[in-house]
Amino acid sequence: MNMSHLSKNKKIYLINRDFQLRYMKMAVMVGFVSTLMTISLLLFPLQYFGIIRLPGFLPPMFMWAIGIAAGLNFLMVASGSILITHRIAGPMFSLVRQFRVIQSGFWHCPLSVRRDDEMKYVFRNFNELTEYLDTTCTDDLTDLDDLEVMIKNKSAIDETLQKISSMKQNIAARNSKETIG
Repeated sequence: MNMSHLSKNKKIYLINRDFQLRYMKMAVMVGFVSTLMTISLLLFPLQYFGIIRLPGFLPPMFMWAIGIAAGLNFLMVASGSILITHRIAGPMFSLVRQFRVIQSGFWHCPLSVRRDDEMKYVFRNFNELTEYLDTTCTDDLTDLDDLEVMIKNKSAIDETLQKISSMKQNIAARNSKETIG
């Protein structure tokens, strides 16, 4: 049996453990509090009308039912929160990985967006950014090629210096902190 085939199909649900477990803890806490409130709302009228006496008497079947319901509630909330945070942590993982690729100097590969992805808008804007970087780099390389030809031909020194000045201004404008808004 080919084991590499099995590992490719295995889905990892805890991609960003810190992020996912933090939100799972919050969801479990909310589930725990809501379970306590529900149990209180169920027990109060039973105790008020004398159907059961607290704290002295609770039927064992009732205690088992409460325990099983609380355990199922905990499992459902914990697994549901992991599944929900997975839908956010997965795209975040891909985005961070792509940031590292860009940091190494390659911005030519866009991120693919899944149909039901929660971060479609972010991915779409990220892909537009990488397209802009690619276009800008291509334009700069074209300008440098033109300059190289001009310098090799030793023609139009003033035009060459003007083109260099224009390129410097364009790069400075793209790099300016004042344009960020």
